[in-house]
Amino acid sequence: MVIKENSNHDSNAFGRIYLKGKSDYGIVVSNDLKNAVDENILYIHDKEHFSNTINCISISLKILIKNGAYSKGTHFTKINSLIDVMTIAIIAVINIETEISGGLTFVNFDQEIAEIIEEYELKDDKKLIKSAVKMFFSIINSSNARVDGSPYISVSIGVVDSVLAGEICDTILEVLRDGTDDNMPYIFPNVQFRVTNKHHMSGSTDENNFLNALKTTAIQMNPTYLICNSEANKNINPKDIHVVGCRSRLYKTKNGTNPIGAGRANIGVISINLPLLALTSKDLEVLKNRLRIYMDISVKGLRDKRNYIKHNKQLHSQTILNNNLLVPHNKSYEDMLDNASISIGFIGGYEAAEIMNKMDTDVSKIFKTLENIILFMNEYCEKKSTELDDIITLIGVSGEGLSYKFLEIDRKHWNMKNDRGFYTNSFHVPVDFKLRVSEKLRFESPFHRLCTGGGISYIEISHVEENIKGLKDVIEIAKRNNIHYLGFNFDKNVCKNCNSPTFNFEKCETCGSNDIIKIRRVSGYLGYLDSFSYGKKLEENIRIKHCGTNKG
Repeated sequence: MVIKENSNHDSNAFGRIYLKGKSDYGIVVSNDLKNAVDENILYIHDKEHFSNTINCISISLKILIKNGAYSKGTHFTKINSLIDVMTIAIIAVINIETEISGGLTFVNFDQEIAEIIEEYELKDDKKLIKSAVKMFFSIINSSNARVDGSPYISVSIGVVDSVLAGEICDTILEVLRDGTDDNMPYIFPNVQFRVTNKHHMSGSTDENNFLNALKTTAIQMNPTYLICNSEANKNINPKDIHVVGCRSRLYKTKNGTNPIGAGRANIGVISINLPLLALTSKDLEVLKNRLRIYMDISVKGLRDKRNYIKHNKQLHSQTILNNNLLVPHNKSYEDMLDNASISIGFIGGYEAAEIMNKMDTDVSKIFKTLENIILFMNEYCEKKSTELDDIITLIGVSGEGLSYKFLEIDRKHWNMKNDRGFYTNSFHVPVDFKLRVSEKLRFESPFHRLCTGGGISYIEISHVEENIKGLKDVIEIAKRNNIHYLGFNFDKNVCKNCNSPTFNFEKCETCGSNDIIKIRRVSGYLGYLDSFSYGKKLEENIRIKHCGTNKG
């Protein structure tokens, strides 16, 4: 069986980096790291491109337009319309996505479109704006920039300071809400709506943008929500808050200052198999000592990767360089790499804590133990960042194919017991636990602060198209629980024959066809259920809806 690391992509594809090709990670990493990978303790994400590219990056649309689109010989000498702007953005996306292994995010997308329109004196007619945004969404959604699927593109919206920017925000939401011409949701770009007390509470200036975002989510499952007043985000300018990939958070620079937003990158991610370490540790102190060893190995591996790329200029993204996308934060590509984060992830937090609790089924006790473990990992990252003058972060990774892969090997070699067939993603509550919304978010709350490199909580809900208040109530609960990033999951099915939505999983209620496309949230992104990895299909099959929003 082929294990797909990302459930939106086909791991049989020749590879993600087409300009550079696959790499031999062994030329970079130590024997300790290779041995830990072979022992199923560590996992190198995007291993096939470990030695030739960075993981993900955030960029500014304004800077891209200012510097033109030089890649592949295309150069706009004059910007005449928003269609030109979106064309340049598409060219840049396609080129950059052949030069990195992860995601790309346009920071402050709605506000910067408005500023571009004003600076270049473009027409601000709503129909023209909607047409340009729809073109961008449609091409990105269908692009084969990667052999293994559409590019991993996100845009952050929702925090605006002009009437025009607010209108553009609503237009983006309208395009997202309308979906594709054949009534499918846009899988990409992933839209991140930033919620602030100032902008989106009752009576605030941009409350309607927020309500339109909720209306869109109720239909299409997107946007996801970045909660700017949470503990993790409260000291950051809301305009700069975003995630890249499905959850990576570029939260500070080497000198400890808050991020400037665009021009930030992540070098890569190495994840730890927490259940296996727990199984082979007699108590928490032994587990922590072993964690320290494997985190040391991971940090060294990622720093070695950075240095290798830094000193081999042929591995630097020419699209980023040609369009000067390093600014405003960096002076050179090397400077960008120096200020890029490196991330340690983990899989199976719940199972590891359960093992440490001698399989005690008390969920509160298990999560107290898990918090103890993750606090140790967080403190390690903070201390090591200071020691090495680096940005070392802890990330609650998605797991996707990895949650199954780790367990499959552990069952074979360690007789690991697990009835679900996969490890739980990062710090999440197991998907088959029947909990109220407030309970789930309360359990996961501490980890949004501790996972400085990112994480997401999601709520499983029933069809909510008419229940905007229910979604708003959930976000209020998330705010009270200091949730940094939140998504909503529900069953979305579309008949491929007549393009009608259907609540019947197997047969269209309109035309009777059995050709039903099932869209689900795999982790941070939407995906087609048929393309999910085996482990993620197991997970989706046992997910239980969360209920109740009257307490928080």
